[in-house]
Amino acid sequence: MKKLLVLILFFFVGYQSFSFVPTDNTRLSILVCSPGEDLYAKFGHAALRICDEEQNFDFVFDYGTFSIEDIFQFVGNFFTGKTYYLLDAKDYRYTTLAYSFEGRGIVEYPLNLTFEEKKEVCNFVRINMLPQNREYLYNFFYDNCATRLRDILQTHVGGLSWNASYDEERWRSVILRYVGQTSWASLGIHLALGVPTDTLAAKEELLFLPDAIASVCETATRNDGRKLCGPAQVVVESNLESGKDDGAVVPLVLFFILILILTTLEFYKKRWFVALDVLLFVVFGILGCVLWFLSFVSIHSFVYPNCNTLWLTPFHLIFALLLFIPSLRKYAEWYLLFASIMAIVYVIISLVVGQFIPKLVYLLLAIMVVRGTRALYFHVLKKEKL
Repeated sequence: MKKLLVLILFFFVGYQSFSFVPTDNTRLSILVCSPGEDLYAKFGHAALRICDEEQNFDFVFDYGTFSIEDIFQFVGNFFTGKTYYLLDAKDYRYTTLAYSFEGRGIVEYPLNLTFEEKKEVCNFVRINMLPQNREYLYNFFYDNCATRLRDILQTHVGGLSWNASYDEERWRSVILRYVGQTSWASLGIHLALGVPTDTLAAKEELLFLPDAIASVCETATRNDGRKLCGPAQVVVESNLESGKDDGAVVPLVLFFILILILTTLEFYKKRWFVALDVLLFVVFGILGCVLWFLSFVSIHSFVYPNCNTLWLTPFHLIFALLLFIPSLRKYAEWYLLFASIMAIVYVIISLVVGQFIPKLVYLLLAIMVVRGTRALYFHVLKKEKL
């Protein structure tokens, strides 16, 4: 109910035009919002506030807005990487109220700008707010709500030095800090991301994160030694409790134990539980379809090349169908043995090229190897027909 109220609130307070002339009393600031519970909010948010009390103007300009007029089109665009975001503006009071509803905090960093710089930034935002300019092709790593603010400051603030206090870091390790290694979200994200995610990101590139924007706002200086921002001010206190999301651990561990038990029963009873391999082929096959589409069709960054496409492939679905035909099951058995070998090859290649393997993936790989070992024993070593 709370999230519904937030959506309704934001729907009615959208600001569709921007006709405003800055003065010496105009104040500009960066708002950095804390992470939320939903996946899209896990990394926090950043926006630009422009305030002039004499003109009764106080709006938050947000490059992180997206429209869902057609849910099917939105999902299709999301998977292809053609997701379009737009610049929108909301009344500052309603913005703080909305984040307070969600329990998310807001910290404000007042910008120390000259009058000319204020005019440049305001004019840039005004032009961006035009209907033909508001929309842009969103990219999580290279073009988002935080990078847009970074680029505005770099372009319109003279002699700016970020003075970043953090080190270069791998893209994937940054993501791990927000989604962890043992949540369902992290499992999906890390399966989808490929080798490029395990390269080092430069300090400036890490400004795709709102938290990094907050960090440099506290340290950035100008060529005359003045700080870019005044003292940070907590606008809204965060009420969300930060905790580890280990939601995927127990289900996958239990599933792995179940696979071991059923496989042991197959050895004991000399019987093949065909439905078990059908389930595995279907699940892994669907995952393979998604990964292959992301890697070879979509325009998403950091998804190609992806070593996970070696062991998660659409071909699993074909062999799941073969299991329904008794005379063709032997081919599916040979394929299962091949698939388990590819799971091992995936680990070796990933270690060689440096692609990170999430902890939860080892459980999935172990399941594949267990089933392949059963196929090897009965149909190659023992040559028994079950």
